Amino acid sequence: MEVVSRPALTASAPDVLEADGYLLGTPVNLGYLSGALKHFFDQIYYPSLDETSRRPYGAYLHGNSDAAGALRALDSITTGLRWRAVRPPLVVNGDPAKADLEACWELGATVAAELAPSDPPPTRTLPPSRALRRSGAPVLRRSRASPARRAEAPRSDARLSTRPSARRCGRGCGGRGGRYGDLMSGFRHVVMFVWAEGTTTGQQEEVAARLGELPGVIPQIRSYSLGADAGIGADNHDFVVVGDFASEEDFLVYRDHPAHRAVIDEYITPILAGRAAVQYEL
Repeated sequence: MEVVSRPALTASAPDVLEADGYLLGTPVNLGYLSGALKHFFDQIYYPSLDETSRRPYGAYLHGNSDAAGALRALDSITTGLRWRAVRPPLVVNGDPAKADLEACWELGATVAAELAPSDPPPTRTLPPSRALRRSGAPVLRRSRASPARRAEAPRSDARLSTRPSARRCGRGCGGRGGRYGDLMSGFRHVVMFVWAEGTTTGQQEEVAARLGELPGVIPQIRSYSLGADAGIGADNHDFVVVGDFASEEDFLVYRDHPAHRAVIDEYITPILAGRAAVQYEL
């Protein structure tokens, strides 16, 4: 068995298709998945939708408080992909202890065990230091006709491994369409928010969590990414949402959907100080 690591921001659909199993790792940002891991899912969803169903995966998340929103999003995406969890996601809050690191190692070993054939061919043993690396999870893969490969993720990590076939946020985080061609056309909505002075971290996390539930409710959403500003520019907005749709008509359905309006009215408007948005054809 060969393990290949890829940062979530650079892991590609071919990496996913070539892997037999996956190990994903991500920090929890404002109660949601990291932007890097969301980007990873955005890139690989349609190309791997019909090719990776039932492949095994494991996931670990690291945060400082509640990870419920991130867990809901991860479950929605992997359910859509029809990936098969080898065990419940591992959640670590605060500084990782030795037991947490050992649990991560066991998680990776469990994914690897799922890929071991009943009559295993000669395999390559990798040292623990390579199988579990920094803030991402390894990607495990079993070779079919050629040597196997794997992919990892960065601090917002996604790691891949190979096997049968998969799909993403289902109709929610990635509704229609099929392969690479579908990613080249459509309609994109980008909106940025500035939060009012005094807005708490809890309120921001609630916005992220509620928005993150929309792909599972509104089937017109093709892909959906959101995240807090990295804090590099002093004049930046605080939060961004990027949604892709098959058409302008689908975007309008999303815009006016009762679930979307409820999030805006109940969670966004009360803490909103500024907003900017743009829509354009892909």
